[in-house]
Amino acid sequence: MSKISDQETSLPSEHESRITGERLQNYMLKEVDIIQEIIKRMAYNSFIIKGWTVTLVVATLLLKKTDLQVWIALIPLVGFWYLDAYFLHQERMYRELYKWVINKRMDNSDEHLFNMDASRFKLEVDSRLKTMLSITLFWFYGLIFCLIIIYITIIRWGGVTQDLSIILSNNMTKIFIL
Repeated sequence: MSKISDQETSLPSEHESRITGERLQNYMLKEVDIIQEIIKRMAYNSFIIKGWTVTLVVATLLLKKTDLQVWIALIPLVGFWYLDAYFLHQERMYRELYKWVINKRMDNSDEHLFNMDASRFKLEVDSRLKTMLSITLFWFYGLIFCLIIIYITIIRWGGVTQDLSIILSNNMTKIFIL
């Protein structure tokens, strides 16, 4: 058995355990880079979700065989609307984390160093439901929702119009035959 010297096992003193200001600034830059990358990923996810929403809703409407299938187009719309709100909600929490990290590291605080858990800022941002109804998401998804409803209305009235035109054309031929 080898003996471990007192110097190797001693705990660092108060002065040695504190992170220097310069080192803390370097950590802050790393933390900020990590948070910025997370925010970029959230924005990219939101962009991809919008693309999938349009694709699936249009595909569902184009492959229409029954009236029920038109209503099925609302399922991906609502699902992706919620998912997009989730990512926007997360992005907003990470923006709050970003601000917090900048302020704390400028004050030479090493509190929550490299802690990327943004859920502690949940109360400082709007809820997911409010985020779903935010102006950025509501105009996009609300417009698609309105277009689906208009499409459903046209399909319903289109069928009625087609039936009326057949009835009118049959009656007109009867009149001309007489």
